[in-house]
Amino acid sequence: MSTRHIKPDDIAAPIDIRLVPAAGLTAAVCFVMPQMSSAWAQYLPLLLVLVGTSAVVFIASFRRRNSFVYCILLLAIACWLATPAAFLTHQQRIAAEESGWSDFISDSGTATMSVRLVTDPVERDGPFGANWFVTAEVEHFGRELIPTPHPAKIVISADETWAELTTDDYACFLGRVTDTDATVFVQAMNAAQPGGCSDGLTTPTMNGRDVLRSTLRDEADQTVGYGPDLLPGLILGDRSQQSETIDEAMKVSGLSHLSAVSGAHTSLIASAATILFRSLRLPRPIVIAAFLGTLLLFVQIVGMQPSIIRAAVMGAIGAWAVFYGRGAQALPILALSTIIILTISPELVHEVGFQLSVAA
Repeated sequence: MSTRHIKPDDIAAPIDIRLVPAAGLTAAVCFVMPQMSSAWAQYLPLLLVLVGTSAVVFIASFRRRNSFVYCILLLAIACWLATPAAFLTHQQRIAAEESGWSDFISDSGTATMSVRLVTDPVERDGPFGANWFVTAEVEHFGRELIPTPHPAKIVISADETWAELTTDDYACFLGRVTDTDATVFVQAMNAAQPGGCSDGLTTPTMNGRDVLRSTLRDEADQTVGYGPDLLPGLILGDRSQQSETIDEAMKVSGLSHLSAVSGAHTSLIASAATILFRSLRLPRPIVIAAFLGTLLLFVQIVGMQPSIIRAAVMGAIGAWAVFYGRGAQALPILALSTIIILTISPELVHEVGFQLSVAA
């Protein structure tokens, strides 16, 4: 078959997979280390450094560069890039053991907890009436309010007193650990006390983010049909207004991802901002700064959800690549984003939202 009509531009560029082993190893290390015994986990960062260094020494003995040598080089790079995440994961594990949090959840204990809400409370019907579920980060726990300088995320099952709270609010309550399989579930034994446990009874303050999200809910209430349930989720990922019936229907129809803010929302917002600033004929450095600022503002409004963090980091890296004239292939950007995110917050590897966002 003749190939004279094929132009160089018609040939797709090869897929860059050089960072994929590093991303996979980083994710594996973050996922496995919490399950390992302390005796083995403490040596894993050192093992990664030794393997990476040994691989470089092994490569130096070869005069010819072939595919085998390049594979060994990728192994060395993967070990070095996974080392910071392994070290941070080990330090978090030590902090959790020293604070007593690990023993507390393993014993299914009951204690006073001071938490910061990560998501808005969502109402769900149960056999004994409605319950509100909310994800929160534990700031202090126990009678002496022991601080938790490590990730301590829980899912709270509570009563209607939690319905008035929103993301980033603080609350104090008496909780009992009910399940610690993959996620720590806690049953609230009393009503929510707004504010931290040491602050006394306070009224949660409304910031600009809360006002914006509340205004969107109020405007959505003026629409017809399923608009009040769906619009807050479609725009800002706010599922607090979705009934259990709508939530189940979205899952059955395979449309539940529409109310999970991720890459599509980020692309639309950032693209609109870029078009606006480019139409003003601003210099490219100002446009890229405005692009990154828009991403940061959007993440702040939506909340620090795993899917939006992944999308924002990928968008930022892709923007820098285009700005400096580099290729913007999705796979290497995704791999680099995964490495950066897990190096900063290795506990996200256990979040289903982060796993699905990366896989999608």
